[in-house]
Amino acid sequence: VGNLFVLSNQDTLGVSETECLFQLDQAVAMLTREEEAARERLLNEQRGNLMDRIGRALGIAQSARLLGMGETLMLASMIRLAAAMGLVTGCNRKALNQALLECQQAHLQLTRRLPAEPRALACERARMFRALFAGTEMN
Repeated sequence: VGNLFVLSNQDTLGVSETECLFQLDQAVAMLTREEEAARERLLNEQRGNLMDRIGRALGIAQSARLLGMGETLMLASMIRLAAAMGLVTGCNRKALNQALLECQQAHLQLTRRLPAEPRALACERARMFRALFAGTEMN
């Protein structure tokens, strides 16, 4: 969900810490190259579809009144991609990353004293995203 990936290493028995770090570094470098190439292909081959999806995500983020966690992740992912590719302005990626932590159920309940009621949580997520993306515009 949200184009987020978890990297894990389950083959560490008998491998030195130095070798583990080397392998991790190599894997991250390879994934970064692949991600950059995929973004370039997407921009070159599917620009219209990409811009449509970004526009829809930004429109929902700027005006929604209820956002479930799954939808929040998908919107954030699309807007983060757009910001990384320079397709939107006014998007603070650090603030977006922080908001993704803060809009999770337990965090909302503890910090904002909200009940474990889906509608109240969805309402607060939407309020957070409207404020976060109010000044974000497509290029």
